[in-house]
Amino acid sequence: MIDSVRWFGVIALALLPAAAPARPAATLGVAELSCSKEIPRSLCVRLTERLVAALEEQGSHAVVRQSEARKKQRACREDAACVARHRTAFDHIVSGTVRPAESGVEISLRLLDARRMEKLAESSAEAPSVQEKELLAGVDEAARKLLAEKR
Repeated sequence: MIDSVRWFGVIALALLPAAAPARPAATLGVAELSCSKEIPRSLCVRLTERLVAALEEQGSHAVVRQSEARKKQRACREDAACVARHRTAFDHIVSGTVRPAESGVEISLRLLDARRMEKLAESSAEAPSVQEKELLAGVDEAARKLLAEKR
């Protein structure tokens, strides 16, 4: 009797479906923010860096700054294997603008499907002025809202 119970257990385990392989995390490509002329170029670069960091903090996806991916590919010159190693297939693209608004500065973000270039979500936040600290906080807020809307 005990042997038949053991065999039943072995057969039952063999019939269980195999665990599905874990799907790799989606890759977000982050484009450089487009800032109006009132925002210094160096500040716009820091805002893009902050956007990348804010998206990375939210977890379940790889985040790649598109300009960094392109730099790595350009460094390869004509080495096809090198280019292939540094090619990133983006699932989604995040783009955005920073521009004056009626009561401050608007930070507007869009999440796009990279294959269809279809808008999946959008978010915005407003900073009271062009002060760096306020703009960085606005980028954090807009990034949080953007991925929260997608969920």
